[in-house]
Amino acid sequence: MPKKAIERDAAAVKAIKYGLFARWSDWRCAGKDAKCGMPELLVPTGGAQEPPFITVEDTSHPSRPALAWATARTVQLGQLGRGMAELAWARFQEGVAEDRIRLERVRADHTSAVTRVETATKELADLTAPSEEELQQRANGEGETKIEVVTARRRQDFVKQQRTKESAVVNARAAVVAADQEAALVRERIQVRFEVVRTEAAIVEAYVRRRVASYLGRLIRKHPDGNRLGVLIRSGWQDKPAWTTWRDALGHTPESVHIEPENNEEAA
Repeated sequence: MPKKAIERDAAAVKAIKYGLFARWSDWRCAGKDAKCGMPELLVPTGGAQEPPFITVEDTSHPSRPALAWATARTVQLGQLGRGMAELAWARFQEGVAEDRIRLERVRADHTSAVTRVETATKELADLTAPSEEELQQRANGEGETKIEVVTARRRQDFVKQQRTKESAVVNARAAVVAADQEAALVRERIQVRFEVVRTEAAIVEAYVRRRVASYLGRLIRKHPDGNRLGVLIRSGWQDKPAWTTWRDALGHTPESVHIEPENNEEAA
């Protein structure tokens, strides 16, 4: 992937402005929701089906696990953030498509090189020095050649075969190292792009949390049961994509390709 493309994506990562219209919209929804009762207002996000009418003190009781609840507005804001994050993820997938294809090719080259190393190493190990009888074996046209010359020629042929097989082993090992280096370079480029898109997701999360917090702040102040709502509803991003918690893009995607270091040691 071109370096300019990575720099362009990184430069495009900016904070999302919480504009006046968005703020007014959140406050207006909070004012309308403050007139609704809790059964009508709360939306279950866990396994419960009905709003638990508990007091603030009840939530600290060890025998009663905390339940996650939301409102239609917080769900809508979470889905808004999910859409923005998934759009950034789609751009990331499109941007690294060529690198993923290249990484697959590098994987094939690496496997082929390892196979060549094993084959060449075995052929070199199976190569044995010719016996004295084999050294004195004459080829066509050597009927009157001195035996010393014939022996030198047979020994030279063996040395040539040995050097050829040794060269094949060296070249195959060099191909393994080259594949490792290229794979590391491609993985690094993909990881840089992943860090960019994960930063975009963090910005989206901050934006969603800010809007939800603004909405809930007004809702809790206006609603008659604001104390209980403040306990039941949190300003977290409940629709946060799972990939935002990944540390390595290749380690958490089916298309990832890994070249294990121990294979190189065995091949060497």
